[in-house]
This record gives sequence, structure tokens and C-alpha cells, in this order.
Amino acid sequence: MYYLQVSFTETLINPASFLGRKRQTVLLNTLPFQLRVLKEIGRYDAFRLKWHPTYDESRNIWPGPMHAFWDSDVAKWIEGACYFLHDNSDDEIEHAVDELVDMIRAAQHPDGYLNIYFTVVKPKERFSNLRDMHGLYNAGHLIEAALAHEHLYHNKKLLSPILSYVKFLSKVFGPGEEQRHGYPGHLEIELALLRLYQLSQDSDHLALARYFLTERGNGKASKRDEGPYLRPDHYPNQRAYWYQQAHLSIIEQNTIQGHSVRAIVDGLGLKDSALRIWNNMVDKKMYVTGFGIDYFLPPGIDEGGCSAETCASIGVMLLAERLLQLNLNARYADILELYLYNTVFAGMASDWPSFTYANQLASSDTNPSKRHEWFSCACCPPNITRLLRYITGYLWTTKTNLEGRSATLNCHLYGSTKLRLPFGEHSITVSQNSAWPWEGLVNFKIETPDNVSLTMRLRIPRWARSWKITPEPHASPQSGYITLSSEYLRQNPNFELDIPLEVRQISPHPLSNQHAVALARGPIVYCLEDVDNSWINNHFKGLVFDTNATTSEHTVTDAKTKSKYVIVKANGKHGLLSLEGAGTPGTMTSNTELIGTQVILEFVFIPYYFRGNRGGSGQMRVLLRRK
Repeated sequence: MYYLQVSFTETLINPASFLGRKRQTVLLNTLPFQLRVLKEIGRYDAFRLKWHPTYDESRNIWPGPMHAFWDSDVAKWIEGACYFLHDNSDDEIEHAVDELVDMIRAAQHPDGYLNIYFTVVKPKERFSNLRDMHGLYNAGHLIEAALAHEHLYHNKKLLSPILSYVKFLSKVFGPGEEQRHGYPGHLEIELALLRLYQLSQDSDHLALARYFLTERGNGKASKRDEGPYLRPDHYPNQRAYWYQQAHLSIIEQNTIQGHSVRAIVDGLGLKDSALRIWNNMVDKKMYVTGFGIDYFLPPGIDEGGCSAETCASIGVMLLAERLLQLNLNARYADILELYLYNTVFAGMASDWPSFTYANQLASSDTNPSKRHEWFSCACCPPNITRLLRYITGYLWTTKTNLEGRSATLNCHLYGSTKLRLPFGEHSITVSQNSAWPWEGLVNFKIETPDNVSLTMRLRIPRWARSWKITPEPHASPQSGYITLSSEYLRQNPNFELDIPLEVRQISPHPLSNQHAVALARGPIVYCLEDVDNSWINNHFKGLVFDTNATTSEHTVTDAKTKSKYVIVKANGKHGLLSLEGAGTPGTMTSNTELIGTQVILEFVFIPYYFRGNRGGSGQMRVLLRRK
């Protein structure tokens, strides 16, 4: 399997481009900021195994406190830091990584066990609650941190103790009579073990990943000594195993259920199951930028619940990238792009390290569209950090055949980047030059060694109304990708792809019974925010959008953040609902009767990912009632 956490180093990104500016923000601001926060709140020093005042505090969610997964916060920061240190020298960051690795090594038990919470707080309860206490989840992130560290330093300083930990886990868990029969409540270690196996080629690592995945759903790990009315705060009923995607075995599941982050996992001979669950998620549960239960897609928390978690969106991207390797189809890359440019980028501010956890599509008085510097459950900030370093691994996947002197490149995303693909003693170079996602023209330049045949496949997004490749290749898209033959590329090492980016209206599935519309342009979903529409006072709930409105596009540079983006102005006879007398018992009122006489001529839309960057009162909305 082609792992983007390794292949990302093959691609350089223009620091002045859209993606490049995002990465620069993380490098210069977010990474050191997160290090400072980890030190201030005790998570940095937690591996010293000293008692921390937080351990005395009462829980904030049943059954355990947030410090039960402090290991993972540290591990994800180490992983992201190691990715950035590949081509960016930083003494402070490198010293912190080295010190944390020393602490982790010193915290390991003689038998290989490694966990903060069950060493310091509850040393007699290790593996007592696989479902809820994140012990194996933490182990998974420690494995991924070790892989990133080894990829950078090649000294086994972190990999060696983690290999000992995995060896210990392989002895504890498995199908044998003397082994513990169970699986983690939160998927993560399975992905990490598969990556570890690629490096180690140790069959025990593959066997443990396979065991956790195939054991999931038999209920054994969930049989705990709890009363019939004792349940976690976020469970709708007792023993709700579907919350962990464990109500059935993976091969029996037809729907995606429960906690979205816990539902995302790598494939292991489970292609049919993964495709089936993916189709259920996309065809029935998709919001404009997130997902919920079948056809029930409330845009705001006060309207029925909306929690498009940043980490869940990253999980969707990981799954989409895996499915692209199993089945090259633009429908996966389209969703990957949708989540990246909207929910994921919405999860971090444009100019300073502040974040969102739940990316609702409409604000309310109790849940305004605001950003926060940190969270008690701080999974999202370091997750964005590591993603934005290996983001170049998502742009394309490649295969080389040295004996056949051939290579294939599948291009999924566009931007200003340069790929240097090793090919024996030489390399293939593919450059993109583009102002994507604001402009749809992408210029390609191909350089290949002598007698090497390169074939390229370019994604044509499903949202594209038109597209053109110059010179024309005389080929048609198959499954959303157009193939450029080696002969075409030899004759045209410089060519361009032009996908006009036009404003379009998008609506929910008819079975959602939402008479609503949102605006999008290219991969970007748009929203209304009070900063640009100061007349609003009720979170845009009463607006009625004129679908016959004319739209205009304007490139602006924000004075506060210096960010460049495209706004959309919609000019038409937009209305406000007149709710007087509405909902009178025994009466039915038509939509047209509710629309008041007040007419608003212009709305100003901004990219959804950019909301919450310029102040304001936190009023925002993506999905609007339509006439």
C-alpha cells in the first residue's frame, strides 16, 4: 500500500500558494504554539509520570477524564513536528521532540507496557475498559509518532521502545486461550499497525491488526460490569455498541454508525465492506460538508444537531485516499477535496493558531461561530498540524516499474507543486502551476528520463460544468479520470488543464425534506457571516434566498489576516420570513405566505472555511431557505 505519510516528501509545494500559506501558518505559528500549550497544561511533562493537579479533578465526561488520552495529544504533536522537520530546521522544536522521546523511553514498563493514565492514576486497571478508556487508541498514535520519527532520524530511538510495546500487545491480545479476547472501542491502532507492518514486515504486526478488525463486533470487549442504567453521557441507550462501530462484525455492516471518528479505518481485505459503508455515508448521510443520520441533516446544533468534527473529516480523507488506491474513481477524490477545502481547513484559523472542533453549518445563540485556542478533548489541533505537512501526499499516487521502464501517476488534487518521483538513479519530475482553488487553470510540465514511459490520469471533478486540456488529448474520462498516454506526454511535455470555476447552487437530498440551497464555487462551499451582512440579528434563520439571483465574484485581500480569497455577491429579491401567526394550531401556511414584504437586494458570501477569522458576533449560515 502506498502511504502518503511517507510519500509526501517527494512533493514540494510553492509557499506562496494557497496550500503553501496554510503550511507556513502551521510551521511558523501553530507548531510552536501547540508546544507551549502542551507545556502549560501539563501534557508535555505527563510522561515524567508525576501526579498532576488535573488528575484530582472530577470527570467531565463519563466514564473517564480527558487525561486518559494525553498520550495521544503528545504523540500527534511529535508526529507532526517530525514531518515538518524534514525540510525545516528549528532548534526549539527538535529539542522538544528529543526530550519527549527520552521521557517516553523512561516511562516504559519492563514488560513493554506504556501508558500515562494507567501508570500514574490507575495502575491496577490497565486494559480493564477497552471500550471507553482509549488505551489502545493511545498506543496507535504512539506507533504513528514512532514511524514519523524513524522516517526522519533513522535511529530507532523511538521506534525501538514502541516495537517492544507492540510485542507486548501481541502477547496480550489474540485468539489464543491464554490471550485477552477484545478490541479497542476507538479505532486507531489498526491503521498504525498496518503502517508498522509495511516497515517491519513482522507478521505479528499484521496479525494483531487483523485480529482487532475481525474480532470487532462480537461484543466480548464490551461485556463489562455495569448496571442496566449506567451508560456514557453521549450514549442514546444502554450498551450502544454501534457507537464504536461494533454492533456487528465489519463484514456484516451495511451502514456507518455511531461516533464518526471511530468509524474510519484502513482496509485489510475488507474492500467490499469499506465500499458498502462509504456508499451509505455519501449517498444517505452527507451534509454539504459533513454527515449525520439518513436524510436528517440539521445545519445547526439548536436545529437538531450538527457536529462535523474536524478529526472525522480528516478520517474521511484518509479513507477516500485508501479507496482511490483500491478503485480509481473520482467520486472518492471529490469527497476528499470537499472535506479538505471546507471542514478541515475550517478547523484552523487562517493567520493564528485557533481552532474549531464541531464545524456546524449554522450558528445559534448557544453555539456561535467562534474559534478556540484549545479544547479539553484536544484531538483536532495536532491532527490538523500533522495533516497539513503530509498534505502533498494526497495530491497524487504513483506506481513505478523499473524493469518495464514505465510509471503511472494519478493526479487527484491541484495546486502549485512539484513532484520528484525516484526512478532508479534518476527521477521523474511533474510540476503544477496554478492559483487553485480560486482559478481553474493548471499548467503542467513533465520531465522524464530517457526511455521511460509515463502515463498520467487527471481527475475531472463531478462539479465541473466544463473542462479543456490543451493540446487536446482526444480521450474521454473514465470513472472521472482522463488518461494522458505516454505518447501524448512525450509530444506535449507542457500542457494545461482548464476547469472553469463557476458559482453553483447545491441542495440537500430530496428525502431530507429541506427546501434549502447553498452556494459553492469549485471545491469551495460558501456561507453568510455577520461581518459582511451586518443587518442580521437572528443567525440568518429567517432569510429566503432568491434562486434566480445574479451572482458576481470578487477577489479580495482581507485587511486583518492578509488572506486572499474570492467572495460571491448574490443580487436578487431575497426575503425575510414573517413569522407572525405562523404555526397556529390546526392551520397550514404556505412558504410564499410566510415570506414578508421586506426585500434584501444583496447577500455577501465568503468561503465557509474562512468564517470566524475577522471578529463579528459569530452569526453564520451555509444552508438557506429557498423560494
